[in-house]
Amino acid sequence: DNVNVYTACNASNLAFANSSITKMISDASFTQTAISLNITAPIVYSSSATGVATVNSSTGEVNVVGIGSTIISASQASANGYCPASASYSLTVTPLPTVTLTDITDITLNAIINHSVTQTMNINAVNLSTDLGLAITGPNADLFTLSQYTVTETGGNVLNTAITITYSPI
Repeated sequence: DNVNVYTACNASNLAFANSSITKMISDASFTQTAISLNITAPIVYSSSATGVATVNSSTGEVNVVGIGSTIISASQASANGYCPASASYSLTVTPLPTVTLTDITDITLNAIINHSVTQTMNINAVNLSTDLGLAITGPNADLFTLSQYTVTETGGNVLNTAITITYSPI
């Protein structure tokens, strides 16, 4: 007689703390290790798109190498009564923030008391995570002050947006 013996196994609950991570192309290597109840079998890591990120198969350390998306996976063989398991998280790598300003008005701006002059600029910005900072620099910069130090942008991208700066001597 042939007798089939089935042995039940327990779930190891292999999992990552975060189901998705976003990094910039310039970010340093990072590690998000998977956790498991199975402490006997090693966890093996891999990347679905090595042109975006490579991963150390034994430590889970991820090295960002290109812009795009990848799935970082962890797998573990059965051992000590635990079933084989796998887990994954998505990694999105974004480009560095970029801002391009193009002056639309005449380059020479002359303002006199009681008569303001305006300058119109076109802004293209992508992947912003903070406001744009403003500063006055150059010779005798300490003779001037700005009344507002940032330009607030709320959506991360500004595409072909014209702004006007008004200069008013007082």
